[in-house]
Amino acid sequence: MRKSNWIAVAVVIAIWAVLPRGVARAQEAIGDIDFYVNYSTGVSPFTWTTVNPNSGIEQQVTCNDGDVAIAGGYEVENLPPPKGVVVTVPQDQFYFSGDTPIGWMVFLQNTNLNFYCNLAKQGTPYCPTVQFRVSVSCISPAAFSCAIPDEC
Repeated sequence: MRKSNWIAVAVVIAIWAVLPRGVARAQEAIGDIDFYVNYSTGVSPFTWTTVNPNSGIEQQVTCNDGDVAIAGGYEVENLPPPKGVVVTVPQDQFYFSGDTPIGWMVFLQNTNLNFYCNLAKQGTPYCPTVQFRVSVSCISPAAFSCAIPDEC
């Protein structure tokens, strides 16, 4: 590795080391605007969405009534997947009601390339299931109207 690469790595590690630590919260504030995150698994203890071998499932999560989605994503419980298992996500996008993004939706596929999966039962080492959950970050439209103090 060249000397300039080592310097870049050292700078990144130094920045990461001084970032604030914390615990995952259901609601987080950015300045005067509050947003929150909803999960398809609900609250602890989590119930992950299970995708059987050689199949796919669409999972959706929505914001609270009247709120708007600003971002979203998904999390696979066990990564990397076992050898011969291919996890693909052909759909990872906003969930709309008319023109308004009110949630997030993901379609996840569990493709097993292992020949023995055809002979084995689901859930065995030859034919594992994949578990995932979907999240969406939401904000209340009222937060935007009060972001500019003169308009509140």
